[in-house]
Amino acid sequence: MANHGEILKIEEVAESFETWANQPFISSETRQLILKSNLLVVPWLGFRSLDIPVFPVCTEELFRFLKDKAPPEVIPEICIEDKDYKEVALHGALLIVGVFVVTAFIAPLAVDLISEYIKRRIFKPDEDKAKARVELTVIEEGGKALNFKYEGPARDFRKTINAALKTSIKKPEQIASTGKSSAKPLPPSDTN
Repeated sequence: MANHGEILKIEEVAESFETWANQPFISSETRQLILKSNLLVVPWLGFRSLDIPVFPVCTEELFRFLKDKAPPEVIPEICIEDKDYKEVALHGALLIVGVFVVTAFIAPLAVDLISEYIKRRIFKPDEDKAKARVELTVIEEGGKALNFKYEGPARDFRKTINAALKTSIKKPEQIASTGKSSAKPLPPSDTN
């Protein structure tokens, strides 16, 4: 596990969209939506001995924000049935944004969306003391999954995660050159 100070921890995990789509609390209809998505909001399982999946407070607001603001290539979904949605409110100065599973292809876009949501929740862009917690699992095309756990200054989330993504995640053309994917490298740009 890579540890970037106390702000960011990165580790390889055995997780995928299929992992979440096959949870026992997911219907076949929702399963199909999860498998078509590339940005999945996932619940906490086993949180403080609860035997139901739960989300941080304001996850419903976050999900609406993602659906409204996402560009066409980003397909957000939430891993729960409407009737089973439950939130847990934790009091304190820490903004707990949520837990996400994304494809490597849209990871930078997901980080931008989450960053924008954090800014809107904090209200004061120059607030230096605001802290945020975000967990992001990035699934590469070959199936490798890296989990990024960020807890630190809200204002630093975007730059910290984007820097970690650049050094930790293979781009589609890098995967193709290793022979581990059917993705084709992009042709060189014509500068003439």
